[in-house]
Amino acid sequence: MKGRFELGDLAGTLMKKDRPVLKFAFSNGVLCYKEVIDPALLPFDMLDEVCQRTIENFFYYRATPLSRQGLDESLKAYGIPAEYEAMIRAGNGRCAHDSYWLAS
Repeated sequence: MKGRFELGDLAGTLMKKDRPVLKFAFSNGVLCYKEVIDPALLPFDMLDEVCQRTIENFFYYRATPLSRQGLDESLKAYGIPAEYEAMIRAGNGRCAHDSYWLAS
């Protein structure tokens, strides 16, 4: 799985600040559940359609590439597996450029 972007068994609620936006669940990398809670707060890339591709793309652009130099050592130091799902969980899907995050 290392190097390939896959959300594995990631599930949770996408939040914008303190407001729930979207509940979703992936099982073995396949979207098996989604519920749009507040369509007005959806990320721009999901305004037309909320599907596996748009959710994966949203998290893909938030994750540090596994090929980044020194990332393996940093993840090991914190006990985080070198997998995208684990990195997203560890950081709650947060990113410096917006106010979206992932609640479990």
